[in-house]
Amino acid sequence: MENVSLSARSMRWRRAFPPGPKPPPWRRYAGTVPFIDWCPGCPYRDFGKAISPRGDPASRIVLVGEAPGKNEVDKGMPFVGRAGTEVLSPALADAHIDEASVFITNSVACRPLNTAKPIRTPTTAAIEACRGRLVRDIGAHPRRVIVALGATAVQALTGQHDFPVRNDHGRVLASKWGPVVATLHPASVLHRPADRATLVRMLVEDLSDARHLADGGASEEVEMRMPNVPMFRLRFRQSEVMYWAARYAYADDAEVEAIGDRARERGWYTRDEFLTVARWKSPRSRPRCEQNDESQVTAATQRALSSLDERQRIEALTQLHGIDYPTASVLLHLAHRDPYPIIDFRALWSLGVETPPSAYSFAYWWAYTQACRSLATDAGVRMRMLDRALWQFSKERRPSKGMVVADPADASEATPPGEASESKSATMRRLFAEGRTVVEVAKALHVDYSFAFGVRKRWLAAQTTERSGQRQDSHDVPGREGGAAGKKVLGVDAAAGEWLGILLVDGYFAGADLQPTVSALLARFPGVEVVGVDIPIGLPSGRPRPADIAAREFVGAERAPSVFSTLPAEVLNAPTYPAATKVAVRLLGKSLSRQSYALASRIAKVADLAAQDSRIREVHPEVSFREMKGTPLRYSKRSWSGIAERRALLASMGILLPDNLPGSDRAAPDDVVDAAAAAWSALRIAEGRSATLPARPSHDPADGGVIHY
Repeated sequence: MENVSLSARSMRWRRAFPPGPKPPPWRRYAGTVPFIDWCPGCPYRDFGKAISPRGDPASRIVLVGEAPGKNEVDKGMPFVGRAGTEVLSPALADAHIDEASVFITNSVACRPLNTAKPIRTPTTAAIEACRGRLVRDIGAHPRRVIVALGATAVQALTGQHDFPVRNDHGRVLASKWGPVVATLHPASVLHRPADRATLVRMLVEDLSDARHLADGGASEEVEMRMPNVPMFRLRFRQSEVMYWAARYAYADDAEVEAIGDRARERGWYTRDEFLTVARWKSPRSRPRCEQNDESQVTAATQRALSSLDERQRIEALTQLHGIDYPTASVLLHLAHRDPYPIIDFRALWSLGVETPPSAYSFAYWWAYTQACRSLATDAGVRMRMLDRALWQFSKERRPSKGMVVADPADASEATPPGEASESKSATMRRLFAEGRTVVEVAKALHVDYSFAFGVRKRWLAAQTTERSGQRQDSHDVPGREGGAAGKKVLGVDAAAGEWLGILLVDGYFAGADLQPTVSALLARFPGVEVVGVDIPIGLPSGRPRPADIAAREFVGAERAPSVFSTLPAEVLNAPTYPAATKVAVRLLGKSLSRQSYALASRIAKVADLAAQDSRIREVHPEVSFREMKGTPLRYSKRSWSGIAERRALLASMGILLPDNLPGSDRAAPDDVVDAAAAAWSALRIAEGRSATLPARPSHDPADGGVIHY
């Protein structure tokens, strides 16, 4: 009866997937699936037989490889070639695992070949086609742990593509069958004979961890690598990383960062560089660090920067005199091509650790490193920026006597306006009296900014009454002189064929909208005192505009191209594009693009509106950002690094842009930060603290106006 059922199943498969070439005469597979001659979509099914798994089918430990090679196809079993006999079998023995007691199979059961040449790595199509066979192989019995030998196996088991096995070997991943320990493929050891000893040790360690998991007694290090271990919890919102990083300002960082760049290119630290970095981290360690000679420093740092093994990278440095995990983490942080955080008590406190361990271990450091890498990736920032944010937050928020700090577990939950208790309001008033800003109080107590604004305004009103109308507001926004209480301003920038407006109230973000005209934005946000618009207001006559020349010089040579030359009035007032081109050639000696001419109508409309409304002023975002930073910006606003740089500068001024801007989702990221910068300049105008380019404005209308910032 069983044979009849199997025959009927075979006929259904053959009708659904009609054969091309005549099938081979051998039984292609002897695993748990009785018939796979016609795997749908498999690109390898016509090139030879599929191999069987080997070992104990009911084993608690399953080893999953990549695909069979020639020796495996000849013998019909996985890992019977050099990778198996020379690497895997000895590694299993060293890990105290009986090879006969484990179940060994492959992600793909057929050898990856085509008519032209052998293909070592199975394609995604082959992995998907063979998934049903792999699922049945593994799912036939309960498993305690699965070892993924190589990135292909990780993909087949978890769906993760391009998993970095060498960097993250030993990491425990989740799968439908249980924990998956990712490790090296034995063949990769054969391909790197110079690193064979190190790679074998990595493989043995990972196999030992798998054995511990299977036995139900995972070591501390394995538990650190288990997924979803809530060991570190960020005390502030992830979206605020750039804000806290921007508040970090220490001039001596530039020296050690330059040292790290040189060491990375060279491959090691010199002794002088090593001592400088060690002194930067811990001046007290200098006498002990000076006991290391040049050869010791070179050898240890070269080994740390070139090793493939995470443990060896950090422990090579801790072998030096005066170097423990914190200083070693700095050396890796500055010079290694992989991202490494700096571990110290400040950063740990920002991640929810009240009391750091008395002595660091590799397991603890590696768990911290993985947590920071994950956080940096999720926040979209470089590790250097994350490190600055963690350090600065701890410096400003680490509890001192009388300071209120909420539990980090509640960091993602803000108290809705009106729901805070009277005691919290009283605490907020006390903190305002101590000179705390709205941003600082809202973050310390985890309340909405709008609620903090309300409490602060009521507190200021009370102070005004007590002081006979003399308002004291000198601590409003970090990095600003003077206050912005009661100021309502609007920044405007062209975006998506319309106009994007960013509203600031009391110096903080209060709204955004996208409208077809500037007039519509003014109607949308009534009562603003100043409107900063990123468009020329005033056209030069027959010559370059002095404001544009001054702006290009102010922003620096790299950002100068972002300041476009304002076309003379004679050009933009021409009735047609061909006529405008002729005038441009006559006055400027060059032609005119249609895009530049198309701006004429926008410029004219804003100019007419500005003539009727004195609140409207010309600003330039790149000029504003240059003033915020104090030096020329490093990155273009159209790059991701440029957006991050500009958001951090805005955050340092207290302007925290939300991740979602309802009604403004069509605006590009650079338009959003530009409108916010325009609002910042409008605020300075409203406060009477703005400057102009040129610094001494001309009264000649032919010069075409000024840029405010």
